[in-house]
Amino acid sequence: MVEKYLKQYVNAPAYADIWYCSLKNDVIDELADECISFLSAKDLNSIAMYRIPSLARRMIVTRGLTRKILSFYVDGIPSDRICLYTTSYGKPYLEPSLNVYFSLSHCSNVLVVAVSRKFEVGIDIENIYGQSHQNIVPFVLSENELEIYIGTDDNHKESVFLTFWTRKEAYVKCLGIGLTDNLNRIDTSDFLSKQIVFQGKYFECFSIDVPEMNCISHLVINANST
Repeated sequence: MVEKYLKQYVNAPAYADIWYCSLKNDVIDELADECISFLSAKDLNSIAMYRIPSLARRMIVTRGLTRKILSFYVDGIPSDRICLYTTSYGKPYLEPSLNVYFSLSHCSNVLVVAVSRKFEVGIDIENIYGQSHQNIVPFVLSENELEIYIGTDDNHKESVFLTFWTRKEAYVKCLGIGLTDNLNRIDTSDFLSKQIVFQGKYFECFSIDVPEMNCISHLVINANST
């Protein structure tokens, strides 16, 4: 059943795979029972703490699908036996000896998972809701980004804001540092047009157009990870 909904993004860069799956309620209802079999005992204990059934089922599917995807890259290890760790910043990772790097993100209606056998990756996705983010714009956007945002017509301001937001979040996920209070010091206005250099390391950013989803997503790859 999972294979019916789990899709691979065809335009991913050569050194990373991107998987996505709808998280619409009917899909979650259809996949939840199967996804339970992919979970570890630790996952099940954690999910048992949820008091709202719909949230528990959503977590079952997102964690289960992530484990199922990772099982494609760790030969011979069943989904429920894959050991997942987290850094002090909350970044999930696999045993380093496996040489498999991944990042995941989900919004209200879709899960995305990026996997690479060569490079550290960071991915983020956000829904376009038709909302204003005006109150946080000064705290998120750099001077260059703010100039672009101000010059954009009102109908497209949310898309521009979320473009910069997802680039920043994918970038800090790739770095493994988590969101920072100084997001407006990170300028992503030209991330797609050049190689990014940070502390002597090189990064690349890619726009991810998830089919049939009203979302904005970006992937950042650390080209120095190996």
